[in-house]
Amino acid sequence: MSTTEKSAFSQRFRGYFPVVIDIETAGFNAETDAMLEIAASILEMDEDGYLKIYPVTGYGNPDVLRHILEIEKPDAILHFTDPRFWIWFYNMEHEIRQNIPIFYYNIWDDLPDPKYNRDYYRSSDLLMSISKQTYGLNTRILEDYGYKDN
Repeated sequence: MSTTEKSAFSQRFRGYFPVVIDIETAGFNAETDAMLEIAASILEMDEDGYLKIYPVTGYGNPDVLRHILEIEKPDAILHFTDPRFWIWFYNMEHEIRQNIPIFYYNIWDDLPDPKYNRDYYRSSDLLMSISKQTYGLNTRILEDYGYKDN
């Protein structure tokens, strides 16, 4: 791809510049399965259009996230995984959303619908679905709030 054909990295994410947060767990049950590791990666593209990833390791807490946000000044946060492992993150969503949006890429596609995740989904500025099953799940959980997948 020539330099003139390259699109702005931010345009690939609807005009937002993402921070990738990754959580490794021992399973999917927040009550019994341990959180093993959390990492945040800051995405950066240089003037030639090459993507750079800057990993920041740790176990995740508001201070770590505030530090990353202060230094990197991302345009948005893209979050995906079971939100129950991120209660501290959603407890500070009002603080985050004063400056940047939160995108949640929902990969949950198992029944029954996880209605206990409703408030986490509602705390996101953009809720995306990995599958038709997940879209149906999001729609049923958020039907009282006029949810539409983008």
